Amino acid sequence: MEIFRGISVSPGVAIGEAVVLEAEEYRIPYRVVPASDAPQELERFLAAVQSSVSEIEEQSTHLHAHLGRDAANVFDWHVGVLKDESLRDQISKLIQEKNAAAAYAVSTVMRSYQRRFM
Repeated sequence: MEIFRGISVSPGVAIGEAVVLEAEEYRIPYRVVPASDAPQELERFLAAVQSSVSEIEEQSTHLHAHLGRDAANVFDWHVGVLKDESLRDQISKLIQEKNAAAAYAVSTVMRSYQRRFM
């Protein structure tokens, strides 16, 4: 039996099968957009963030209604990450200053955070 340790999102112990997702095989390739398209790419990124926040908040509301506040709290961290201004500023900066595609900018910034946690 292997024991995996990580950062928990809710208190408790879980015993069961684990699925390990390896993100390395899903690298987002480096891609730039023409400088004239950077504002639209930034808008696309910000719209995606807002859409994600709305979707997660809907999920949280549904879970709260059916399983209670403790179960719904698992989504608070995700919303917090999406609303983090420092994180959004770093991604926006890559899009605006380097003309990076939104997907690549998000991947790059999030990978740097992932390395810090490891």
